[in-house]
Amino acid sequence: MANIQQSATATAQGPIEQFDAIVIGAGVSGLYQLYRLRELGLSVRCFEDGSGVGGTWYWNRYPGCRFDSESETYGYSWSKELLQEWDWTEHYSGQPENEKYLNYVADTFNLRPNIQLNSRVKSAIYDEQTNRWEVQVESGQRARAQFLIAAVGILSARYTPPFAGIDIFQGESYHTSRWPQEKVDFTGKSPSFSGHPITVRHAGTRSSRQRPSASGRPPTQKFISGFAKPRRGYRTTSTRGRPWKSRRKSDGRCMKNCGRSPGSRNGWPISVTS
Repeated sequence: MANIQQSATATAQGPIEQFDAIVIGAGVSGLYQLYRLRELGLSVRCFEDGSGVGGTWYWNRYPGCRFDSESETYGYSWSKELLQEWDWTEHYSGQPENEKYLNYVADTFNLRPNIQLNSRVKSAIYDEQTNRWEVQVESGQRARAQFLIAAVGILSARYTPPFAGIDIFQGESYHTSRWPQEKVDFTGKSPSFSGHPITVRHAGTRSSRQRPSASGRPPTQKFISGFAKPRRGYRTTSTRGRPWKSRRKSDGRCMKNCGRSPGSRNGWPISVTS
C-alpha cells in the first residue's frame, strides 16, 4: 500500500497540504468514498463542516426524523462483516440510530484519522497548469489534491425563506437542518411550522406530542404548510433481519423481495448487488 501520509508545500501564504484526493463531507457518501480511496492506497483528507460524522443524519435531528424506506436498504453493502454485525432496531430507523450506525462505521474501519471536523470548505479552485485542485477552508487552511469528491449531499443545506419580519422576530426559532442536539421543550407553547409537508408533518406532530396541555385539551398547533400523519418506525425483532443477512452471507446479493414486509412499496422493487 502506498504511503498515505500527507506532505506540505510552503508558499507565501503558508503551507499547503498535499494529498492524492480530497473529500468534502463525512456523510453516507463521504465515508464510503474515504473508505474506497484508502483501499486504493491513496492519501486522502475528508473535510467536514460539522463536529461529527453522519452528514444528513448529523444535521437533521428534528423530532420524527427517520428513514423513509426499510432500514436494511440504507446499510453499506461493501462489507459482509458489517452486514452481519449490525442489527437495526426499527423497521424505519430514526435519526439517533442512523447517526450511531455511521459513527460505528467510522470507528470500525478507522476512518477518523483521515477526517477533519469543524472544517467548512470555502472554495475549491482547479489549477489547469498543475492539474490539481486547491481547497481552502474557512480557517484559512489550504490543501491540494489531484482528485476532488464533493460528497456534500442535498438534504442538509440550510435555507431560510425571506419571511417578512423575520429580522425583528424576538421569539425562539429552529431550523430542521440545524436542530439543537439538546431536547427542545415546547411545554406551554404553540409553535408554527413552515416548510415541506413531509418535514412539517414529522416535526409538527412529534413536537405537539412533547407539549402536554395543562387543561387536558389537545395542544394548539398552526401549520403554515401541509400536514399528514407521519409513518411510524415501529420496533423490529432480532429475527427480522435474518433473510437479509443469510442472503448476503451466501452470495453477496440482496434480492428485491429479501426481507420485504407485506404490502411495502417504499422504493421497491430494487435489486442491490454488493
